[in-house]
Amino acid sequence: MAMAVAVLSAFVLSGAPGGGLVGEMLIVSLFGFPAEAFPLIATIGFLVDPPATCLNASGDTIASMMVTRLVEGKDWLDKRIRQEKEEAAE
Repeated sequence: MAMAVAVLSAFVLSGAPGGGLVGEMLIVSLFGFPAEAFPLIATIGFLVDPPATCLNASGDTIASMMVTRLVEGKDWLDKRIRQEKEEAAE
């Protein structure tokens, strides 16, 4: 049950601003935690969310660069810079 809630929260709520807070409320209500546990869980969420967002954004950028390297070749960035310079010179 915990894995299903984690996957559901990760996919459904990750795109919404403040989605983590909604996921935390879902966890508190589904698992029968007392309402007093929510502020503690939310505090942990607020501390963990900014580094997680940074890691997510960095990972997306790195993954897209790796795919581009596989598709376009090893010197894809140099080719792109040269192409932009040639277009600017015209």
